[in-house]
Amino acid sequence: MTADRFAARIGTELSRRLRADLPIYLTIVLYSLLGYLFLQDNDALHLASYGAYVEKAAVLAFLVFPGFFLFSDCVLLIHRFDRRRKAAIVRSFSAKRLSAIIAGSLMLVMVMFFQGTFTSIKNALVVWSGGFQFDEVQARIDAAIHFGADPWRYVRFMIEWPALRNVVVYNYGVVWFVLSFGIVYLIASSPKADKVRHRYLATFMLVWILVGNIFAGLFMSAGPVFYGKVTGDFSRFGELLSLLAAGGSEAASGVDYKAYLWHLHEKGQSGFASGISAFPSVHVGLTVMNTLFAYEVNRKLGHMMTIYTIFITASSVALGWHYAIDGYAAAVIVCAVYFAVKIASARLSAAQSPRIPSAAITA
Repeated sequence: MTADRFAARIGTELSRRLRADLPIYLTIVLYSLLGYLFLQDNDALHLASYGAYVEKAAVLAFLVFPGFFLFSDCVLLIHRFDRRRKAAIVRSFSAKRLSAIIAGSLMLVMVMFFQGTFTSIKNALVVWSGGFQFDEVQARIDAAIHFGADPWRYVRFMIEWPALRNVVVYNYGVVWFVLSFGIVYLIASSPKADKVRHRYLATFMLVWILVGNIFAGLFMSAGPVFYGKVTGDFSRFGELLSLLAAGGSEAASGVDYKAYLWHLHEKGQSGFASGISAFPSVHVGLTVMNTLFAYEVNRKLGHMMTIYTIFITASSVALGWHYAIDGYAAAVIVCAVYFAVKIASARLSAAQSPRIPSAAITA
């Protein structure tokens, strides 16, 4: 096949994929428009947070993730396809595969734009809601359903052991983000995931919007690490803050990021991953979502993701970012979203599939 014909096939396949993705693009544009109106209505346009995401979008979408997955393909070709290597090369670098990578990169750029809107809305939620009004209530509920003790005390070992604390915070602050958006890119750029692609992306966006915007705004809280600042009671979680601060300048202390968030909040400024809200937990919610999709692949992967979900939930409590109920509520909401989207997707597919005329069946 000549280079011109190969390029033409990539263009044709890419065009087909982009047309199929149009509803996702339009949804992101609509969400961004509503986000702009929300900021404008609350005199919070200064809290828009797109710049930091746009800067990272191109690097992630066109360099980091495609480079990693193409490198992984090459490694697999070297080690696993001794006899069928040529066929595997054709498959890995086919027009279909390369067009999917390009479409996946473009989708990731839009997802990062979506994240900019999400963060912008999240920044303005405290203005819209009138402040963090639910911390005391949520802390009381948390203790009441955990036998009278604040749940972080049950998982304090996760931050008392320096080595484990380093793992916990690095996983929560770095690995989770790479894994979450890496999965988005993998789903968006792999032809093998075409059957679940749009359902996954729709669920992904709904989780962020419902968990991180709507429910967060309705039940605005700052979380244990900021409990004293928003309630005036610095003693309740004082021991937890002391344990976290014991990490000093280590990455595991997490002190710098907490100070960064509170500084932006006080100054009324925006930044990358800014905005403070505890209930429900997006970290837990998105991990639950990926766990549910993992079970569609195979049970073993689903079990592994279940363990990771438990670890993330415990980490969110141990690090003081969330009350335990933040994770529980997120899990319930996400399960409802996942099954609702799955049912709706199945019904839409059934409605769109061609029906065989009854006369043809009886012939």
